[in-house]
Amino acid sequence: MLRNGGVAADVDQILSIAGRLGKSVQQSGVAGRLGRLEGHIRVCGRPPDDGGVVLVDDIITTGSTMRQCVRALREHGIPVVAAYTLASVTRRAVSRP
Repeated sequence: MLRNGGVAADVDQILSIAGRLGKSVQQSGVAGRLGRLEGHIRVCGRPPDDGGVVLVDDIITTGSTMRQCVRALREHGIPVVAAYTLASVTRRAVSRP
């Protein structure tokens, strides 16, 4: 879609997760999910011509994954142009009697 608009875009994996981690939905509570990826995101490549990147994640719950990815990229001098998720989790309101 970006290419159709004249943007030179390629899909490439420049981030990886180091270590064995459980899925975020398996973590108990928001605090567990927030700290799950701390220090585990690694930059394993660079965008062509050191251009900026657009991050895409499947689902967002706390935003921790996206924050950790942005942090890792910025630490390596790679600009993040935009970040998108395909779905989000809405928190259910707690009903009180």
